[in-house]
Amino acid sequence: MKNFPISVNRDLANKDIQLTVPSSHLLQTGEGVPITAQGAPSSVPQSLAIFAQEANTSSWTQVARNTSSNPSVSGSFVPVHGCKAQYTIMGIEEISGSFAPNQVYDYLSLTQSSYQSDIVQNTLGQAQLSSAPYLEWWSSQATWNLKFSNTVCTSQTINLDVQFQDKTGSKLPSVGILNGSSTLTLAPNIPSSEMVTASLGACSPALFQDRTVDLLLTAQSDLLHGNQFIQSGPGWRQEMTCPSVFTNALRYWVMALIVLFFLSILLVRMPQLFILPFVPPPHLIGEMAIDLDDPAVVAEKGGTPVSTRVDTLTLRISAYRVPVHAGPWYLERHETSTDVSYSLQARESDQAMLAFSIQQDAGGKYVSVIATTHATGANLPFFRSGKPVAQDATRFDDEPIVIGNDLISPKLRIASV
Repeated sequence: MKNFPISVNRDLANKDIQLTVPSSHLLQTGEGVPITAQGAPSSVPQSLAIFAQEANTSSWTQVARNTSSNPSVSGSFVPVHGCKAQYTIMGIEEISGSFAPNQVYDYLSLTQSSYQSDIVQNTLGQAQLSSAPYLEWWSSQATWNLKFSNTVCTSQTINLDVQFQDKTGSKLPSVGILNGSSTLTLAPNIPSSEMVTASLGACSPALFQDRTVDLLLTAQSDLLHGNQFIQSGPGWRQEMTCPSVFTNALRYWVMALIVLFFLSILLVRMPQLFILPFVPPPHLIGEMAIDLDDPAVVAEKGGTPVSTRVDTLTLRISAYRVPVHAGPWYLERHETSTDVSYSLQARESDQAMLAFSIQQDAGGKYVSVIATTHATGANLPFFRSGKPVAQDATRFDDEPIVIGNDLISPKLRIASV
């Protein structure tokens, strides 16, 4: 940075800048204004530059700069605003040299001119889709960032609409702009930004093949005749993809893994829905040997055995019974004045003494036995060890049971097939 003290020297007169600025005329959008500056002749390189500033702003824009010994510079200045906006054009040059030995000079020379800008009135609209370019299998939304720059001298209204376009003739999802943002009001001669959101209907996916449709965002302006609305950016015509099952599996891979996990379980279990009705549930099979008036039991109770011969009754639960009975089996005792007999029944009656069933705990399934409420008095059942059979489910470990003078030896097991 240099400091230039203020002083007067008449020998430096006429060493100034000639600035050439054309008269104002109607410019096309983006058209520049040619500006030329002619500096003072010099034998050494001198810095010459052109700057422009819009009225009521503080920043200067450099138009051109030349540091060669050629004392001229040209450039093109592109006004930002029209509507007779006022600009100040300034040429500035650093001039240095010498009159005689030890008499050097170094100073700044500047001149300025004005320019009134008139630009063809039009609006440039840039549209950029900020959401993902995908349609979903459910209702979703699309959002655009809109940027408008205009040279229109009055406020204008922009009416937006959105629609799908597909050349294949496929059924298109529904679509509509949300939040009442279909009408925008743009202030004159200044840039502005807007955000627009549209609701999108669900699309119908294919298994492997993605399908694409064009999402068209259209804009209509109330500009006067001869003005233009210029659309820029890919968002005005955005290609949207209706993803296939395969594509969405890659997009939402966590969800896809969860779905595949449960689907694999379903595929494994589905055949069982047809097989299980033919697979019998766990059920009891085996046999019971019943010694009627067992001499050892009679003797233990203080009686006298009628005979040492033992009459044994055998009851069986067949493994080939169709259909199988998965519920409890009841041992009934039938007593008359001259005879005692036993039978196994699938339903409880008032003659049932014992009930055998399948129970389960942390260790797995097991055979249990209980004394029914009908087993009372002389018919109260006891294990051979002398412990009474409880009316709560008790694990049965093949220990014989005594009812009256009869010894019952069940040999039961659980069958799954």
